[in-house]
Amino acid sequence: MQRWQYPVYRHSVTSTNPRVTRSARRWAARAAASAAAVALVTIPALHPVAEAAVSPTAPVIINEVYGGGGNSGAVFTHDFVELYNTTSAPVSLDGWSLQYASAGGAAGFVTTNNAITVFDTSTSIAAEGYLLIQLAAGTNPDLDPLPTPDVVGATAVSGTAGRFALVQGTTPLGACEAATSCSLRAEVIDFVAWGPSAIDYAGSGPGPIASNATSVSRSDAHANTADNAADFTAGAPTPTNASGPQAPPPPPQAVEASIGEIQGTTAVPGAPLGTLVTVKGVVTASYPVGGLNGFTIQEPGSGGAIDLASWDGSQGVFVYAGTTAITYPAVGDYVEVVGTTADYSGLTQITLGSSGTVSQLADAVAAPQPVQAPWPTTAEQRETLESMLYQPSGTFTVTDTYSTNSYGTVGLAYGSTPLVQPTEVYPSSYPAGQAAIEADNAARQVILDDGSSMNFTSLANAATNTPAYISQTNPVRVGATVTFDDPVIIDYRNNAWTLNPTERVTGPGNTASPITVTNTRTAAPDAAKLGSADLKLASFNVLNYFPSTGATWAAGCTSYNSPATGTPVTVNSCNNNGPRGAWDAANLQRQQDKIVAAINALDASVVALMEIENSAVLGEPVDRGVATLVTALNAAAGPGTWAFVPSPANLPPLTEQDVITTAIIYRPDAVTSLGA
Repeated sequence: MQRWQYPVYRHSVTSTNPRVTRSARRWAARAAASAAAVALVTIPALHPVAEAAVSPTAPVIINEVYGGGGNSGAVFTHDFVELYNTTSAPVSLDGWSLQYASAGGAAGFVTTNNAITVFDTSTSIAAEGYLLIQLAAGTNPDLDPLPTPDVVGATAVSGTAGRFALVQGTTPLGACEAATSCSLRAEVIDFVAWGPSAIDYAGSGPGPIASNATSVSRSDAHANTADNAADFTAGAPTPTNASGPQAPPPPPQAVEASIGEIQGTTAVPGAPLGTLVTVKGVVTASYPVGGLNGFTIQEPGSGGAIDLASWDGSQGVFVYAGTTAITYPAVGDYVEVVGTTADYSGLTQITLGSSGTVSQLADAVAAPQPVQAPWPTTAEQRETLESMLYQPSGTFTVTDTYSTNSYGTVGLAYGSTPLVQPTEVYPSSYPAGQAAIEADNAARQVILDDGSSMNFTSLANAATNTPAYISQTNPVRVGATVTFDDPVIIDYRNNAWTLNPTERVTGPGNTASPITVTNTRTAAPDAAKLGSADLKLASFNVLNYFPSTGATWAAGCTSYNSPATGTPVTVNSCNNNGPRGAWDAANLQRQQDKIVAAINALDASVVALMEIENSAVLGEPVDRGVATLVTALNAAAGPGTWAFVPSPANLPPLTEQDVITTAIIYRPDAVTSLGA
């Protein structure tokens, strides 16, 4: 039984929507002319004489084209083409066709990919009337449908550029050898090309480029000079069927709802998407800068100690402001929000849009309390706490720092141990064991974020922002224990459950940081734990140690640059078959000095190396990479201190090897290499 009984309004019918405003203008300009656009099949039809070429006197014209249907940022679910009868008599389209070709497709107009829509005996257009042809749909169904189409086709149209020909006949036009050759064909009644990449067009050039949110169309007066460049402009789509332009519907009335009604419960659905709502709540987090562009609100007095077994619905929700100009409320403010319910990649939210509002309320209400409960082990339990204030308790351990220096995120594991790869524990011959590890990982994994979506490796961002949780004095390292000093927001972003601070964190010294991390790094290995062993073994990731540098390799290499100076530091790409390490000799020397100092300080007898240059794949002498490093180690520790184990002779062909490899180095005074 669904308790949500409010009327549903889609966001796109509000009077502030640009396409509805444009429709209103079109409706006012065409109302009288459209009175004759009645049911198509009941009107006596005339067969126009084919034009010698696209002409300003064409009886039927292509009036509007939209190819963004169902795409990201689209307005409608489907692509469409709108035709218009310029004459004072009905026109039959029996035996005509609408043919589509990509903007630059050399094959031109062909029968493949449903590129031709053929009209039958029932298809005609009333005098000074319209015909709406619905075409292919995109992948996003949560958009407005077109008005009832008069003809349904299946052509998938480009959202930016393409070509349409209205043809008296059904034979494909094929290729167009010259810029205007198709528009000059005798059987072509009208021809529209749009986007600068179109290779043929009517008149002096193609119409403008379109987008997922815009169509190309003629003016309200159906201007037709037989010149695509002059006749078409880009704007909000205004599909019109045989019933003619309609007066815009009245703006929807927002319905009052609680946050709980918007979120729903495990048994009862929340508010339907696209519902205009008025909701009140206390601000628990605010992100005016950094890319999240919104804030969270929670029901007054909610939260506190809860039992996850019986708790079944969130009392918090994210309000997305986007580019809407608002004064962001502060944490603790009691506000009223008017916006539209939406789902953003799995996160329930209220989107303000152009008509949304945020108002301060003077009522005295109880502040929300952070939820106190163990970290939920299932997605269903986490869903019931989405966007609520939460005070983590128990032990959390750092398990992943891969994106910490770029996006400020830290992977955490609930418990005292990091997550592990299933194949690290169980072989492929024991799938049940691997499945158990995967289930444990899913139950314990969560991401700590910094309240932003910024990528700090971008020069523009890094120049003014310190990545969150980055510190040379207190580094965040895998295996370290994390203590939450302040509550966070349970969030869902980038397909992962996330803990976000209540305001953006810009660095380790920022008081908004909700965590304290135990520094597990020691100045040297713990001698007491190692004891008096006769032999010490170590492993060391040299992080793409390449004597071959990007600057001296070949043309086509790109670099990662210093945020401070913009100068190259490391290789970004050398077409996947070149160096991956330092960009030039100076940066190689910096890298090598640190590796040499660290390995010599290990006091290990044997060291296994990872991510070292596979010199043979680069066309260099075999083992040049490890030999270069051993030379540097001996220069610092003394001649003959280190040696390396040569690569075996029975490796796979070079074409099957990567540009990085592993290697083993050892101290000859402690161990001896046996055999090849």
